[in-house]
Amino acid sequence: MGVYFCGINQYEKGDLDKARDAFNKLLSNDRFEEKPNVYRWPGEIELSQMNYEEAKWYYKIYPDEG
Repeated sequence: MGVYFCGINQYEKGDLDKARDAFNKLLSNDRFEEKPNVYRWPGEIELSQMNYEEAKWYYKIYPDEG
């Protein structure tokens, strides 16, 4: 179980620099739970330890379907 964060808002708006900065910030967050094969840019990643209020600012949030 977890929360999947897919579809980077800034990326969808065409602002690649802001989107990439947001993605890198999430990867460097000390609450990010490392998962193999989830670091594709701008792909889908799981951030089960990420603060919801922080994460939803960068990502559209979808329920865990697994």
